Amino acid sequence: MKRHARLWSSAAFVLLAGSYGCADNALDVTKPTVRPQASAAPGEPAGTERAALTTLTRAIALSLANDAIRAEVLHQMQSAPFKEHKLEMRKYLNPGMLARTAAASGKKVDDIATALNIVRDLEFYMPVASQRETWTGDANILVASQLDDDEEIVAFDLKGRQVTLTAASPPSLPTLTVVPVETRFDEPLDPRRSGNVNDRGGNSIGTMFRCDENPAACASASGNRGLDISKVIDCGECGGGGGSSYGTPGLYMTFSRIVDMGEPWTRGDPEIELHVHGPVSGGPSHYGADLSCSGEHAAEGRQFNQDNAFWNGSVLIFDQYQINRYNAEFPDGFHVLAWEDDDTACTLKFDKDMLGGALASTIAAAGGAAIKAGSWGAVTGGLVIASFLANIYRDADWLKSNDDYLGAFVPASSRGDYWYDANLTLLKGGAGNGRADIRMR
Repeated sequence: MKRHARLWSSAAFVLLAGSYGCADNALDVTKPTVRPQASAAPGEPAGTERAALTTLTRAIALSLANDAIRAEVLHQMQSAPFKEHKLEMRKYLNPGMLARTAAASGKKVDDIATALNIVRDLEFYMPVASQRETWTGDANILVASQLDDDEEIVAFDLKGRQVTLTAASPPSLPTLTVVPVETRFDEPLDPRRSGNVNDRGGNSIGTMFRCDENPAACASASGNRGLDISKVIDCGECGGGGGSSYGTPGLYMTFSRIVDMGEPWTRGDPEIELHVHGPVSGGPSHYGADLSCSGEHAAEGRQFNQDNAFWNGSVLIFDQYQINRYNAEFPDGFHVLAWEDDDTACTLKFDKDMLGGALASTIAAAGGAAIKAGSWGAVTGGLVIASFLANIYRDADWLKSNDDYLGAFVPASSRGDYWYDANLTLLKGGAGNGRADIRMR
């Protein structure tokens, strides 16, 4: 088929999965942006929190002019067992480092401690991979902070002078950022199953990864960090392709392309999740339920990590048991929605209305079309109109989330789109944001 030539700019999916018979029945479905974050610390006006974060940012920048403190930051980040080597700010600014930061920045300890207590939980790291993989501790760096994605970025050089940065692209100078926590600091990477790459022989920070995400690089990455290769599990045991293998029968994604991933450069790699949505059992027809989640921190077998515009692998989206139970009550289909996770894995927050009409217009643009499962690797030609699809997201006033909505998947053919590598188009508000290949296995 001819590859579509249009440039997509946003993201959405309606899918009717038929019952899974035997192994040969399958279904083929296959910049930085604004994203509201958690609210200010309890009792603190947003302006007060931003002022406190600015105080912290400048104090940290001034402290990093000190060679010893800068070397300590480099060492701590090199040792942090997370993909982007993030540090939890409250632990980084322990009493000893707090005193050193105050002394080096000319601030009072109480001033920095008060600012830290005003601001929500923060993380501290170098989000741009190329900078993280080349910076070896010199003083030619910046420190920036941002509370919410729609706020300006506040940045300082190591002399305490404010520097203007934009959300459109990172600066050429390596930049450390102080931003609200997105990392699960209680889930560090296992050094026996992970490695580090591009760290200049241990002189820069580098980037960590799980062996199952990049089996070929496992041995060399371990060498880069000086780890004992005997402690790194044979990556042949880890699976491959960045996701689960075809074990449990169900709906699997094997390819994804997302144009706007909903994550500004200050926040580093995105946390992409797929959520299955449908009507609430016994509930009103205009209300939806979150039925399943797949993502980096999802349940075993539903984990995948898409940090770049393109992803290939195998990840379970909705298993056959779930599909059968769902279809028995709601035979008209369900939606698969894409999100950039905010701060709690596989949990959509229903406390802030950030969607506006994007979700509703997405579903309206889909026209309520769903596709049926056909033979293995094929899709039947008939489209059905799912009655709930036109109403459930009509207002979407029930779905209020801090997470960034990327769109829903719809059958590509229903829009006249033809992809050589995907059967679904990702829509947001009626505009395309990518594509995916999702199949019954």
